[in-house]
Amino acid sequence: MTGLKIYIVSRYEKSVEKEKEATKLNTFLIRSIFLVNLIFGVTGSIFIIVLNSDKLAFSRHFYLFIVYFIEIFIISIFFATSIQAKILNQKLKNAFFLRQIMSGFLGLVLMFGIIFLPVVQISKTGDIKYLYFISVAIFVGNYLFYLVVFNLQYPKRKLKENEGKIIKETLKKFEIESIEIEVLDTLGQKFANLFAAGLFKQKLLVTSYALENLKEEEIKAAVVHEIGHIKAKHGQKILYGWFLAILYYLSFVFGLESIVKFFVPNFEFYRSIQIIIFLTGTVQFLFLPSFISRTAEIEADLFVLKSGIKREEYESALKTLYAINYIKGDISNALEKVQSHPSLKNRIKILAEAENKLKREDEHKLDKICNNLTAACALFATVYLVFGVILS
Repeated sequence: MTGLKIYIVSRYEKSVEKEKEATKLNTFLIRSIFLVNLIFGVTGSIFIIVLNSDKLAFSRHFYLFIVYFIEIFIISIFFATSIQAKILNQKLKNAFFLRQIMSGFLGLVLMFGIIFLPVVQISKTGDIKYLYFISVAIFVGNYLFYLVVFNLQYPKRKLKENEGKIIKETLKKFEIESIEIEVLDTLGQKFANLFAAGLFKQKLLVTSYALENLKEEEIKAAVVHEIGHIKAKHGQKILYGWFLAILYYLSFVFGLESIVKFFVPNFEFYRSIQIIIFLTGTVQFLFLPSFISRTAEIEADLFVLKSGIKREEYESALKTLYAINYIKGDISNALEKVQSHPSLKNRIKILAEAENKLKREDEHKLDKICNNLTAACALFATVYLVFGVILS
């Protein structure tokens, strides 16, 4: 960690174009921290497997792993924030560190508590079928982790009467001025964004850094994007899509396993195929939720064009948001597939294609994805019912 800090800070200090280099280094830092945590996590998991001599020992070692991983996480936060404070010229308040550590700690405890459930069942029963539920537990636990961190890390307040006039005017134009607006105090962190939040009672969240650093036309374009989410009920649809993705994954692995179990009598060979089915299903499940989220983002982008805002104006707002958040606009296709948002490069490309009518509008429909997932769920669930229940 110390070596990483020295390398990043020295590269930043030697650079000529500080802003451009800061964006590159911030992306490198985030990936490095993720990789470090992944390496330590895998190492800890291997130690658990090696040390596991009985069921009681397994539980004890897993609890030790949780403590070990939380310690690594806290150390990572300390180094990441200290490096970002240097290269991004952030003046973070003391409350930021405290809230980040506390929210991260609570989020990790909740996440590992959920992941622990299938792990305990594997330990108790030795049934490898519970392995299938680990992917779901990791996804759900990861989602709840970010939900806890996002809600606890930043203090919230009401939008003041003398600020955000353009936000209120834009909401009124689309006849949703009754929506509650809250400001997230970033406590010195350079984090500019707007969010449509709430499943049943919609609200608009805007960070204090966005209010302070975005121009009025940029805020307006970003608000219209969030209105696109609200009008399309993306909050509900994304959760429903994720639910279908979980059902698809479970029906896929249990459906294929039931076929293999029916036709393959050799136990050892059957176990090997179980692992292959688990890995195949997990790879699909890894990309599905992020694909659903990216589709919703594209729909909201297209809504901005339909609302009458010029493409050039919205592209300028997007470029500003990526720039002041120090996010690279162009990333690899592989990395983009596991992200909730498309890259800036692809968003601009899709907007241009939509404006020039080079693609049909229904190519980015979230409803279409949900319908396809429902059909796939029905297919594999039928397979499981036939081979796993009726003929077993």
